[in-house]
Amino acid sequence: MTQAVNVHSLIAQIQALLKEICRDECSENSQFHNYAETAIGIAEKIHDVDSAILKSMKADSMLENAAVNLWNFAVGLKTKGTLSGLSNAKLRYISLLLVDSYIGEDADETIVKKKIMMGIKTARGWL
Repeated sequence: MTQAVNVHSLIAQIQALLKEICRDECSENSQFHNYAETAIGIAEKIHDVDSAILKSMKADSMLENAAVNLWNFAVGLKTKGTLSGLSNAKLRYISLLLVDSYIGEDADETIVKKKIMMGIKTARGWL
């Protein structure tokens, strides 16, 4: 029970942080970077939870939605040229962690390929 409460708390925290990061008027400032660093830490904690637990809690759809929204936000800012390479890499990394956290070993080939492409694009952002 406490693990379920903790996971729900982590998901609520990551959703709140991503909402702040993805605000329209959010600019790449120190607050933005603090949110991103905190979100990375929380995403890493979520990533450490067994994907079967996340699926049993129906958390996979929430995480997928958050990851896709953040990924699309990062792509939009990169396209506009308003996001540094480092910030883009951080946002993509958060998205990748969230996606990877709920995709288990039983995922079909298409989903695994999408995850691999996300990983490649995230790695390229770090380079």
